Amino acid sequence: MKNQRKYDREFKLNAVKLYRESGKSLVKLASDPGIPMATLAAWVKQFKEHGSESFPGSGALKPSDEELYRLRKELAEVKQERDTFKKSSGHLLKTQRMRFEFMRKYEKELNVEKMAEILGVSRSEYYNFLKRGESLRAKENRRLKAKIKDIHEMSRGIYGSPRIHAEMKNQGEECSRRKVAKLMREEKIQAKMRKRWKKTTQINEKAEISINHLNQNFLTQAPDEVWVSDITYVATEEGWLYVAIVMDLFSRKVVGLSMGDRLQTDLVTKALKQALNRRSIQKGLLHHSDKGCQYRELTERYGIKLSMSGKGNCYDNAVAESFFHTLKTEHTNFCKYRRR
Repeated sequence: MKNQRKYDREFKLNAVKLYRESGKSLVKLASDPGIPMATLAAWVKQFKEHGSESFPGSGALKPSDEELYRLRKELAEVKQERDTFKKSSGHLLKTQRMRFEFMRKYEKELNVEKMAEILGVSRSEYYNFLKRGESLRAKENRRLKAKIKDIHEMSRGIYGSPRIHAEMKNQGEECSRRKVAKLMREEKIQAKMRKRWKKTTQINEKAEISINHLNQNFLTQAPDEVWVSDITYVATEEGWLYVAIVMDLFSRKVVGLSMGDRLQTDLVTKALKQALNRRSIQKGLLHHSDKGCQYRELTERYGIKLSMSGKGNCYDNAVAESFFHTLKTEHTNFCKYRRR
């Protein structure tokens, strides 16, 4: 295969000059020195566009291109500095080891030389640090972080530091909750929760309101001394599903449950009737609910003492509220239901 002929810049300029001054056609002029017509045409076009800056040669750049290259290089350096500061903003990086750990973590994404310059450390010391390997503490933290990630994934992302710490303690790990929280922050691990609010308590201004006998005293001595009830909602593709429960305050067990597509009085009445059918209660049982729940006839028949929360005070019914909060943030808010 014949080697492709190379032309220097002076030859190209002379060829274009001859074409412009001789008045010959490209076909005629290209045939004399044996230059491909397409090549000569490309030279003429380039000279028309760039004039004396044409044909920069091997590795050379036109002045305009040199300026563009300089600006692009400068922009890349600015981005590098910005990304380094952005990634290091969540770290205190007080010690040299912390800076080296940061550099090792991001060396595949960021330029080592630029990171060393920004963080004020020596590249040679950084490479010496890499040769020495991880400290015992760093290895232990890395092991704990892996375990934290496993527990967090096992919980479907709903566990925060208290529950992850409790699970690690059950597995025999000895570390404080503060350390678990610190390692979670470093790895940007946090519990996911999603709130969707809908008003469920509808107060009947004409209905008789009972005194708050419970008064936030959630400790009982035996089952079926105090029941609490509440209503919540679950989103489905068909619309809202309303859920009413009755819970025994001693065992924290749901003893009555009712569901429906409308927020009506019989929703809570059905839940209470189910609880009464399932449990053997004594006269004087205290039943606490939010304002708006009306079933006085049923409670009087069984000798149940009614108690109601203060207006707008969610703490008065905190146990039932807490149950629904857990139900939503750990289960229903992460599921899609086609039907009620």
